[in-house]
This record gives sequence, C-alpha cells and structure tokens, in this order.
Amino acid sequence: MRAFKGFTNRECEFFPCHTIKRNEFNCLFCYCPLAKLQCPGPYKVLKGKYGIIKDCSNCTLNHDGYEQSWKMIQMWASTAPPWDQKEQTDLKRFYYSKLVKNRFDFNDLLIFEANNDNAS
Repeated sequence: MRAFKGFTNRECEFFPCHTIKRNEFNCLFCYCPLAKLQCPGPYKVLKGKYGIIKDCSNCTLNHDGYEQSWKMIQMWASTAPPWDQKEQTDLKRFYYSKLVKNRFDFNDLLIFEANNDNAS
C-alpha cells in the first residue's frame, strides 16, 4: 500500500472518530473533501443560525480503509456536482452514484496509480 492513500493517527485525541474500530482507519480525509458535493454517504441537513449545513457525522466512507477511501474520494471529488442543500434520500444516492460512475474514467485512476507505483 502506498502512504499517500492514507494513514492512521492513533495518537489523535479524537481517535477513533465515527466509532470505527478497524486496523486501516484512514485519517487522510479527516475533513471530507465531499462536504460541498453530492455524495453517497449518509448525511443529515441541519438548519440554524449558521444557515444550512451538511452533518456527515454518521458517514464512514472517507475513513473506510486506505485503498477503499482513496478510490472513493478520487472518484467522487472529481466528478460529483455541488450539494443541493437538501436531505439525502435513497433515490438521490442512486441517481448521483450512477451519474458519478458514468462520468468517472477509471483508466485515469489506473494511470495515476501506475505512475505513483513507478515513482517509489
């Protein structure tokens, strides 16, 4: 596994966040880069004096192992549309998953990973 895909910071005062108990807890995306994008994760919408915010505290996708979370973030961050500030639904999750998968070129990810494998 390549170090750029993730790490686990067991010394963090918040570890393990999201109550995940696994060896490959990925801390690389401590603050998820998908916060302002449509995403497949389970989120809630909170409305208050700071406006509308996306509460992703029940989501573990960006922490779920080094390989898995790296590939998921690469795919979604490069192709997902902006978040519509509305609640997550199964229909939205299905629609945006299909949209992202259709837009994303897995060959780009394979080329990127092959170039990084050769660089080490």
